[in-house]
Amino acid sequence: MKGSARKARDGDCIRKKINRNTQSGGGKGLRYQAIKELNQENGWSISQLCKIADSSRDGYYKWLNRKPSQYHNEQAELLEAIVELEEEHNWTLGYLAMTTQLSFENRLSFTAGLKRITNCMRKHGIRANIRKKKRNRIQRHEEYINDNLLQGQFDRETKNEVWVTDTTEVAYGEHTLHKVRVHVILDLYGRYALSYNISDTETSSAVIETFNRAFTVEPDAQPMIHTDRGSAYCSSMFNDYLASKNCIHSMSHPGHPWENSPIERWWNDFKLIWINKHPRPKTLAELEQLVKGAIEYFNTKRAYTSKNGLTAEQFRNMFNDYLASKNCIHSMSHPGHPWENSPIERWWNDFKLIWINKHPRPKTLAELEQLVKGAIEYFNTKRAYTSKNGLTAEQFRNQAA
Repeated sequence: MKGSARKARDGDCIRKKINRNTQSGGGKGLRYQAIKELNQENGWSISQLCKIADSSRDGYYKWLNRKPSQYHNEQAELLEAIVELEEEHNWTLGYLAMTTQLSFENRLSFTAGLKRITNCMRKHGIRANIRKKKRNRIQRHEEYINDNLLQGQFDRETKNEVWVTDTTEVAYGEHTLHKVRVHVILDLYGRYALSYNISDTETSSAVIETFNRAFTVEPDAQPMIHTDRGSAYCSSMFNDYLASKNCIHSMSHPGHPWENSPIERWWNDFKLIWINKHPRPKTLAELEQLVKGAIEYFNTKRAYTSKNGLTAEQFRNMFNDYLASKNCIHSMSHPGHPWENSPIERWWNDFKLIWINKHPRPKTLAELEQLVKGAIEYFNTKRAYTSKNGLTAEQFRNQAA
């Protein structure tokens, strides 16, 4: 009875051991592994264990003395190379990037494709440790009422990226006081006044006429248009007009004049420096000449420290004059269309997620410069890309040359 009970306990023990080791691809190999472990742990005889596991001693010893297969050795080599590369690249290589990098550096003595490398990485829980971009997919839908897309980014790199507009009240008349609205459109690049218009009231028609004059000066422009939330700018007529010109409309929030501060500053100079220093115009024609003189003065005669001591017109044409001197053609994306310059956007994404986020924050400007320099060298000479036939950027560029 005791022997039978002990045999039953041993049988239950080995069955549990086998069940614990059971996984995908199991079978006899796992049974033999359980036999080996139980023999080492408890000193039970191989014959007894094989009998309980319903396996032959001959089969067990063949398994025990079998040399690792070529595939097993290759998988071990592959895993070692993957871990080494992930450590070198701060765990930023995904399945495709790892396949490319392994091929580029010739780390393996055999050929491994994307599927095999993917399976190996998944089996061992290896994945790129890169934070995914947060995306806000909640959108508000207001008819003709747009958010502040400009977000206070008033410093622009080139002309015709963003135009801002507004209207102000100006008076004229000798005996009877008359009030009219003056409309002005500024290009944020250099704060250059593109056009103006004078109307009795602030209407959609008057605003559209101001823009027609601006598009006469820059017929190929498709800028972002930033305004306040005046009734003329919220009208369907004006927004349909902007849509016909392929322009995006950005608007300040109600009661936030600082969100359109460039045009507010321009109006301040217009009144204090120009209007207040001239006699009040007696007629509408005189007022128009006065406004025209102000546009010419602020565009071509008034130099600004913020514009490197240049006038608005000189500053606006400086970059294009430089490109022309180098025989370069200038192309620009539409405002609010970052995908039209997607290569540099993708590069910035890699620069921040793969490089900047994987290094401690620089303490000084000199450390930051060294970090950026290191990033340039890494992405140019060490990071291989599938899109470049498994070469680095530098190798691909030299190959083309």
